[in-house]
Amino acid sequence: MSTIVEREQFPVARLNRECFCIGADLDALRDWLQQDLAQRGFSKPVVETHPHLFSALPVFVSREHVTRMRSVIAAVESVVALPAYQAAVLDRAPAIARFTPRPRGVFFGYDFQLGDAGPQLIEINTDPSLTQDVVRERFRVARDQIRGRIQVLAALLDLPEGPLGQEFHASIRVKDLARSVRFYAWLLKTWPKEWTHRYATFIRPDLDLNFVLLVSDGKTLHHDTLYHLGVAVPDRAAVIDAYHRATRFGAPVEKPPRITWKGTPLHELWLTDPDGNLIEIYARLMDAERARKPADEAPEFLVAGAGQCR
Repeated sequence: MSTIVEREQFPVARLNRECFCIGADLDALRDWLQQDLAQRGFSKPVVETHPHLFSALPVFVSREHVTRMRSVIAAVESVVALPAYQAAVLDRAPAIARFTPRPRGVFFGYDFQLGDAGPQLIEINTDPSLTQDVVRERFRVARDQIRGRIQVLAALLDLPEGPLGQEFHASIRVKDLARSVRFYAWLLKTWPKEWTHRYATFIRPDLDLNFVLLVSDGKTLHHDTLYHLGVAVPDRAAVIDAYHRATRFGAPVEKPPRITWKGTPLHELWLTDPDGNLIEIYARLMDAERARKPADEAPEFLVAGAGQCR
């Protein structure tokens, strides 16, 4: 008979071995935990005292593993509920062990280790510090976030091969074609390849870009769907240079040049085009730059006096 590991080698074992997956939102989790601890009088950032508290990657488990863990938990709980077991244990325990708090605690859980023989119970943890209502609410938030990530993963499995694309094409409607052509000619550093009274087409072969501006035709323009457009530049100096060029050009600055640490660490500058669409000009941080990330992950403004912009 094949072992559980052999039967589950694909896809669970393969996912654990090969999948570059995003697990919890570590930045949001650390921020929340730091705020919670600060309210309780802990001043030192948890990322300094416990840098490896949270795993950066998820661990996938098979259905058979889950079934076996449930069986072990059910067996443990059936035993600890026996009056004879409780009497035997409490007879050798201090008096405080007889106190039964109402909440079971947010960290009440069974700690299993996965190995070649399947899941092995290591210990049972308890921390009765939160009410059941708080525990349930935090569980629901975590559950919904994990469900959303799993749904994205499920949508990517068995992905068929797509078309053989050679360039990226996008088209947006604009209120004032001439003003928008001027802005994007400056941003993309090229004149449109062609234009009429209704549209203008920008071509950047080095970016594999085909970008079209189209008159609004009286339609109401809004930004509910389009979040932003972006242009990558080589480095920090190029982001700062883009800011000075933008101010001379007269492009509205939404957010001045800064380093942002949450999510993907970036040197970034945010502008708006004539219709209010957000434009991000960004450069990814080098390894040496990422190494000096502050514990509070506060943004670092790159141009003196420019931090007062929105």
